[in-house]
This record gives sequence, C-alpha cells and structure tokens, in this order.
Amino acid sequence: MFYKNMFVVGDFAWKSSNEFQGYLNHTPIGRKLKNFMFSIFEKVFRIKYHKSTYFKTQIIYEIVANVIIALQVNCLVWYPNLNISNWSSYRGIWTTLSYTSYDNICASFYIMNFCFYGTSSLVGLCLVFFAAFGIFLKINKPIPVLLVMVFEKFMWILNTICFIPSVMILLMTFKYSIITSKTIEEYSGEVNSDSLDYGPAGIIIVICCFCILAPIIIFSEIFSCDIKHVNSNRNIKARACAELDLEKKIFYVVMCIFYITFGNPNVIILQILGSIYSLYLMIKSVLYLPYYNIFENCIESCKIAAISLSQFIFLFGRLIDNATVIVNFNMFLQPLALYLICRFTIWRYLKLKESVEIPKNQYDFELKFRHLLTNPNLEDNKRLLKLFKKFSELSHFQKNKLFSIWEFNFYFYVIKDERLARVKLSKIQKNPASLEGDIQEWKIFNWLSTNRFFVFPDINYLTYLKELNRIKAMDEELCYILIDLQSELSQKVPRIDKLVNLVSKTSANISCIKKGYKNIIDKYKTKEILELYVGFLENVLSDFDEAVHISNRENKLSAYSQKNEDKRLEKYGKDVCTMLISCSEESFGTILHINEKASQILKVSLILSQEMKFTNFLPFPYDSLHLQLIKDFLLNCESTDVKNHEDLFFQDQQGYLIECNLLIKLTALHDSAYFLVSFQQKKIDHQIAIFSEEGYVTAHTENFSYYIGKEQKSLKNQTLSNIVPPICIENLKNYEPLILSWENRELAFIKVPKKIKSTIIYLLIIAYRTDEINKWKTGEAQEKLEIIINQDLENEEAFQNEQWEKEKQKAELKNRSIYEVNFMDKTETDVNTQNIDSPIIENNESEKSHDGRHLNPALSKKNIANRLLIESKKRIRVLQWVLFFVVTET
Repeated sequence: MFYKNMFVVGDFAWKSSNEFQGYLNHTPIGRKLKNFMFSIFEKVFRIKYHKSTYFKTQIIYEIVANVIIALQVNCLVWYPNLNISNWSSYRGIWTTLSYTSYDNICASFYIMNFCFYGTSSLVGLCLVFFAAFGIFLKINKPIPVLLVMVFEKFMWILNTICFIPSVMILLMTFKYSIITSKTIEEYSGEVNSDSLDYGPAGIIIVICCFCILAPIIIFSEIFSCDIKHVNSNRNIKARACAELDLEKKIFYVVMCIFYITFGNPNVIILQILGSIYSLYLMIKSVLYLPYYNIFENCIESCKIAAISLSQFIFLFGRLIDNATVIVNFNMFLQPLALYLICRFTIWRYLKLKESVEIPKNQYDFELKFRHLLTNPNLEDNKRLLKLFKKFSELSHFQKNKLFSIWEFNFYFYVIKDERLARVKLSKIQKNPASLEGDIQEWKIFNWLSTNRFFVFPDINYLTYLKELNRIKAMDEELCYILIDLQSELSQKVPRIDKLVNLVSKTSANISCIKKGYKNIIDKYKTKEILELYVGFLENVLSDFDEAVHISNRENKLSAYSQKNEDKRLEKYGKDVCTMLISCSEESFGTILHINEKASQILKVSLILSQEMKFTNFLPFPYDSLHLQLIKDFLLNCESTDVKNHEDLFFQDQQGYLIECNLLIKLTALHDSAYFLVSFQQKKIDHQIAIFSEEGYVTAHTENFSYYIGKEQKSLKNQTLSNIVPPICIENLKNYEPLILSWENRELAFIKVPKKIKSTIIYLLIIAYRTDEINKWKTGEAQEKLEIIINQDLENEEAFQNEQWEKEKQKAELKNRSIYEVNFMDKTETDVNTQNIDSPIIENNESEKSHDGRHLNPALSKKNIANRLLIESKKRIRVLQWVLFFVVTET
C-alpha cells in the first residue's frame, strides 16, 4: 500500500518513532520535552513562500540541486578500478562527475583528515546552534533573525548537496577505524587510509555525529513540509506528506552503506540492490505524485529515474563487459527516457481528474481530489464538503492524523470558517499517533494559540474557563501540600528534609498561582477572578495588604471591567445562563461547566451539576430526541450554529418545566469539541404541560397545579381528563383555545403540537390573563409560537458578525489576510508585528493603558518597591508559620 517502507530498517524506524512519540504525549516530562523541542524546530525550519518571479528561480535551484544529488548517487555504483573492458578509457569522465561530492575533491588533494574534521565540526555546529536557540527560547528572548537566516542556508546545504558526502565521510571513518587497509579503495588515486583511521575515538565521534544528524534531518523534513493545498502555487515544495522524502534519505544512506560494504569484487550485488530500490522509489514517485506542484513532481521523478536508469545501465554494461555501452547509453538513451518519464508524470497528473475509482485510504483520497483542493471554487467546495463528510468517519481513513489536518486546512483556508475548522480538527485525537501527524498537529495548535486575528466570544469564553480551571487546580494542589506540611509539623519528631521539601514546594506553588492569577486578571478583569484572587490572598497567604490593594483596584476599575466583560464575554457572562457540554465519545452530553445563574434557575448546586448529563435537565421525550439531534449535528455539521426551530424546555432538578430561549454553539478549543449552551428563562404569562397522545402528563411548569386549583404539587403521569374533567383530548383542536370557567377564573386551554425529528409531542398551554386569552381568541398569539431565540441574543450575534466583517476588511486592506499567512514563515519580528493587529492584543494594550501602573514611571518604581516589600513579608509569614507549629508541637 501507499507509503510503506520497503526495508525492515525503515519500518523499524517509524515504529520506534511512534513509540517515542507516545511517550512524549502521555507523560508530563515528555509533553514538556516535546513542546520545547518542537518550539526550537518551529523557530528554525520555517516554510518559505515566494512571489511568482522568485518562484521560477526556485525551480531552477531545485533542478540544479537535484542534478547534483543524482550525480552523487550515481557515483555509488562504480569504483575507480572497476573490472570492465575499456573502463580505463572512460574513467576520467566518471571521476570528473564525482567531483560533485566534496569528499571526492578532498580525496584528490589528499586532505581526507581535514574533510573528516570539517564534516564532524559542521555536525557539531548544528548541535551548538540548537543549544543556542534553546537558550534563547528558555529565557524568552527573540532569536536573532540573522542567526536564523544563516542557519537556514546552512541546513539547506547540509540537507541537499552535502548530505551524501557527509554520510560517506562518516561511514568511511567508521570503516577504516575498524579494519586495517593501506589505501581507501572508494577513491581514485592512492589515498592513505591512515587519514581516516582514528581508532575507538573515531568510532565514538561517528556514532555521536549520526545521533545528532539523524533527528535533525528527520525533523527538518517534517517541519519544513507544507501540507496546505492552498499554497500549491506559492511553495514549490508543498506536498501531501514528508514520508517519501524521508524514504529517499534512507535510500541515500543505504546506498552509502552498500558502497563501503560490498566493495569492488561484489559491485554487481550493489548494482542489483540499488537498481531495485531506486526502481521502487521511481514507481512510487510517479504514481503517487507527492508534490502539489507539477514541475516539482517532474523534477523529483526525473531525478529518481536518472538514478535508477544509470544503475541499470551500469549493471547491463557489467554483464556484457563493455564500458563504452555504459557511456553511450547514459549520454543518448537516458535523456530520451527522462523525457518520457516527465511526459508520463504530467499525463498521470492530468489523469487523476478523470479517475472514477473509489479512494482506498486517505492518501488515495488526497491524490484523487487534489485538483479540487489546490484550485478551489464554489461548486468544488460544495462537493468537497460532501466528500470530507462521507469519508471522515471511515475507519481506514483514520490510520493517522493527516486526513484530519487536510480537512482542517480546507475549512480554515478555503471555507474560511475558523470555528468549524477547529471542530473538525478536534477529531484528530481518535487517530493513532505518528511522528509526522503529531508534528503537523502541534504546528496547527501552536499557531492557533499564538496568532488569532478574529476573536470569537465562544472561544474567548472557553479559553477563560480553561485558564480559570487551571488556576483552581493549582490552588487545590497547594491546599494538599499545606495539609501535608501541617501533618508533618504535627509529628513528634518532624523530619527536617521533608519540611524543607514541602516549604520549597509551597513557595514555588504560591509563586505560580500568583503569576497565573495576575495573567488571567490582565486578560479578562472579571469580577469572578478578582474575588477568587482576593480570597486566595486572604485565606491562604494571609496577605491582607495585597488583598486590600486588589479590592481597591477592583472598585476603581469596576466600570471598565464591566465594559470589558461585555465586549469579550458578553454572550456567556454572568447575566446569561451557560453550560458547557462535552462532545467526546466517552462522555458525550456530560456537563463540564455550569455557571451560577444557570444553577439557580435549574435549582442544582454547582458541585452536583458537575459530571451530570445534559439530558438530566431535559424533560421526556426531549431528552433522548435532542441528544440524538446534536449527535447527528456533530457528525454532519456544515456550520457551528445549532438551529432550534422550536421552543426548548428545560426541567429543574425537581422536575418542573422551564421555558427558555436557547442558543447552542458548537465550538472547539485545541483537541476537544464542545457544545456551548446559553439560555434565558422566558417571562411567560401562562402555564405549560407536556402530555402524550393518550393524554398522560409527562411534565409541567411549577405553578401549573396552582392555576387549575390542585393542591398536589406534581401531576406527572396523570391524565388531563382526571386533572380537568371538562377537557377531552379527542375534542381539543390544535391552536384553537378552549375557554373554560374553572375554579372561579376564566382559563384558556390550547393544544399545541411540536415535531422533533419524526416524533410529535403535544403541549397544553393554560392562559389565565385576560389580555393573553384575547390574543388567543384573535389568533395573534399563534403567530408568536415559533421562537428560535430571543431578540437580545440575535442582536449580539449580529454585532459579532459585524465586528468580524470589519476585521476581515481591515486585514484585506493591509494585505495580511489570516488565511494567506503561513504559521511557519514568521520571524520574531513578523510575529510581533502581526500580534499588534490582533484584536486580543489590542484589548490587552487598551487594558494596560487604563491601568495606573503604566501612567507614571515613578509610580512604577514605587510599585516595584512595594511588591518587593510584600514578597519579603510573605516569606517572613511563611517562616513564622512554620516556626509557630514547631514551637507549638514542642
């Protein structure tokens, strides 16, 4: 099948990398190491985009580089003293062509020792560069742009025209440090093998160099791999995945190993194995066309074909014992064959559009519909939406994460729907881990978290909840540490080493929590987080001075805080009932968060509501029907707005109906999707009951029994005829009020059918106010039955859409549209410049301008001194507290 390694060594390498990636994903240390390593590579191996004029120059560079690589590989199928007739007559030609590798140049000048020193130094320099980048990243300093540019050029040379010579030098040093030989048979002339004989030290150096070089080459190929189809005309190296390029690197290394292993006497074995391996790569390159650009596919196919044909020609010349045939075939037959290969590659590229075969896996899907993905238009987009929907749920399309990433790129860059793109990407966790998939996933999540031009209220709210829960978890962890500290102090003989460790943890956690509180306060300044911080200062740290300072700041900034909250969290603030519902397969429909107002209306405590199902607050038969509706919506959604064409009823914990206006937004944050439910209780002047076709009441509002004169609070499972004898289900007509004088008051009973999917339920509305009864008599009330959402929420949605359009227009005027910016082609300066235009950064800057600390440098210095004083007081208090317990126990 597509993209499976031919050799066991390749398969073992990928399995090992997947196991290592699993370790990085599932351990805390592994995750930190992964983020740190990936951050370094992300800063260095950036994806380049070019204008049309420079794009043509890039094609020329690619042709020259690939011709050099092809010649370097062809040098690995012959030896200077090849035993073929007339070989000595043509040896000068092949020797000249071998000078494309710098190791052959060094051999001709007998400076192989300097060649080894230089190669090992260059590999060591790579490690120094990465160590320097890691230090810059650790201390949060921008990496110098010039340093990055120099290293990029250096890595491009090492990864292309200097890769095979570097591997050859290291392998031959390893070989001649083990065996004893007078000369190096791989080079022309009498090159003394002592120049590469370094004994055990040389072996160790070579092993270290390969340990450095291998991961750098692998990560550079993957991190520089641009898999976005929309960039097919901007990046000549844009491709579906990097696996075929890595297989080519493996092929080069294997050919180098074969070359130094078999030697001149067994050169025919080398030629046979090399011919088979290169033929395999050539067929794969032609059939699967890894690059989006047709020119790059032709270049790569011709390179591998030239290598394969040359090896077959050498093998044929060896069999017939004629060196003249080798030269003539390479000069005249190979150009014709390469032309045919190029034409076949173009034919294959065009033939894909006419293919009617059903894709067998995600790679076949990408190849078959590549012409639609790289040249999107309105009609093709509609088709692709259906295709992604159709194939995304098939198990054999989920063998790795690339299909989900292609789908994300399509929704984000083509459909231009960030919310929906995030939702589609949330399915990626179901896919098995792979090195390339995890790197591409990390690149997307890292970019989404650092480059957000359009700020959506739902994503803001999720980010706020995530940071708030993280702070609460750290606060809880601190409490457990303090309990352990108190427990140890209560011992008869406390252990000093344990006390020191616990006090150190306490101090570190306090610093982290204070920093976390300050960061989230700077971002949001909500009353909730300010109250939590004040409580932390008072109850945990006993830092009453700082608590008073924060309280005063809260009062001074109350007006601005309210304004800020209205702008950024307005749809999900304290005035709106909000619930966060899980969309994961394991906990679908589980309530992850509920705010205080929602808990008050639903009459459930905040603690008990956690881990409860959303259906617990839906009356029968809404519970099962709506749960299935949102499941279907999650699978087939083409928008993140869940449409509700009828009123929705919640039921509180006591089982009474609550009529609500509802807004459900499907959203995602990083690798998880959620339903964000916001609702408001309707102010109604009537009572409602849900009943079955047989007339049994399944749910009703809290005051339903009061208005029909029943002392019994709950009337569930009773028939309407028993509750109100004059009512006969068969005689009640839809939407026609039945006016009765009941319990000394005039009531109107109205039967209203509601359809949920294919199921019809019935509502009994009791109108008791005279004006509402008149509205039902005149038919005015019937027109207001179908309510989707209240007017306030509609206005807010329209406001957000208007703001979004303004931001889009602003981005277009600056020619910096988010959907054309690649998240790997950024220097530190670029990132900072773009962040200035980001709405969230603008909000932060405006917040800082309102903060008194930024108005006067003298005040700033004074505040620094105050903070140092408070920090000293805190340390003294902790020490006094510890000594107090020690003295008390003594």
